[in-house]
Amino acid sequence: MPTTWTPPGKMRHQVLLQEDRGTDQSSSGQHVDDWQTYATSWASVEPVTGRDFWQGQQVAEVTCSHIIKMYYRPNVKPQDRVIFKGRVFNIAYAHDLEEQERELNLFCMEDKKAVYETAIVDMDSVLVTELGGLKVTSI
Repeated sequence: MPTTWTPPGKMRHQVLLQEDRGTDQSSSGQHVDDWQTYATSWASVEPVTGRDFWQGQQVAEVTCSHIIKMYYRPNVKPQDRVIFKGRVFNIAYAHDLEEQERELNLFCMEDKKAVYETAIVDMDSVLVTELGGLKVTSI
């Protein structure tokens, strides 16, 4: 059965991929989360339909609320998470379609309790960073 690849035009959502670089350094010895963004990618973020749920059960026994489709990245792990529009999606399973390293389907569960807080950024420093150190001033 041939695989249907996601058309590039459907990958219109920009997502952040994050990994936990936390340590077990709290006073009680508990793990302290420290989520760091390691990549930004274009993706298709879709809620799970009945067909998708069945497909997910065939690939791996996972419960998921969303499937996030993106171009293949070798370093995505089930311990990571995806941020989309301030929403947090924990990756349950990362599936390389037909093991061709072309497209990656992430079977994710939205974490409704987690809050992703974006930092307020000084726009001057963002412009300087994005333009390779050139300061841009509007009149």
